[in-house]
Amino acid sequence: MQEIPSHYAGHIWEAITGPASTAGYFASYFTLAVLNNMTIEMLHDVPISRVVDWYQLSVENFAVVDSVWSAMSWASEMAAEITASLVQASTRQAIPGLQHPPATNLVYLAGHDTNLLLLRTLLQLQWLNEGWHRNNPPPGGMLVFELHRSITTPKGSPEEEREGEGDSEEDSVKVFFEVATPEQIRDAIEFNAEEDVLPTRSEVFVPGCPAIACPLSVFKQVITDAITVHCIANPDLRRFFQPKEGTKKEVKVGIVTMVLSVVGATIASVAVTALLVHRHMQTRRENAGYQAV
Repeated sequence: MQEIPSHYAGHIWEAITGPASTAGYFASYFTLAVLNNMTIEMLHDVPISRVVDWYQLSVENFAVVDSVWSAMSWASEMAAEITASLVQASTRQAIPGLQHPPATNLVYLAGHDTNLLLLRTLLQLQWLNEGWHRNNPPPGGMLVFELHRSITTPKGSPEEEREGEGDSEEDSVKVFFEVATPEQIRDAIEFNAEEDVLPTRSEVFVPGCPAIACPLSVFKQVITDAITVHCIANPDLRRFFQPKEGTKKEVKVGIVTMVLSVVGATIASVAVTALLVHRHMQTRRENAGYQAV
């Protein structure tokens, strides 16, 4: 395999071909075969955990293009779609550019492992799920964004005295990475919440947020600071994230009673100029105090 020539391919999912890329391809192939419970003689005695170790090689190959600059170009549209959906669900006010109404309880965006990895890089997310390596985007993996209704404490109530100022709560966003274990996928386990048969789920902290439960206005500001507006292809969403002249970027939102989940996304590619990179890195420096430790 070492004799396979390497050359630049230029694809976001495969920048360079050669021995490492070929090994990653077969690692993915064997992983999918095992997860589908297909019989491959050479893998008969190989533990499934060992096959998952091979799959990591496929993920690591993507590191060639998995950078802040690639993430700004390829993940800004996806991050904008997710955030606008959360704000629209909270305020119940339609946002131009979204194809679903405010009353929608679930928004599902299907995409590739590369989409999840670039969104992870854009927002500096980390996750670890049972049976998989850290930050793996396994088959069926879901990055879930949940919008939780705030419970406002009335002013003058006993609860207000214990919790602080009343009537000031806002909706919050929680992020999770959810995926079945390799064994659950291979055995085609049917999930049942009543019997506590569920896929693995790990909480994901969003750097820049004060806690796992991130106030929606803070979450929107974090996303606004991370994305590159010029890399949002949807003109209506681009206008939504461009601050109005003389106003701040952050947006106050209201209260809703639903939960919103978003899984992956397919996005558009837009070139990133040196000026955009400079603006993004300046924002990163300004928010340095919010980075995870």
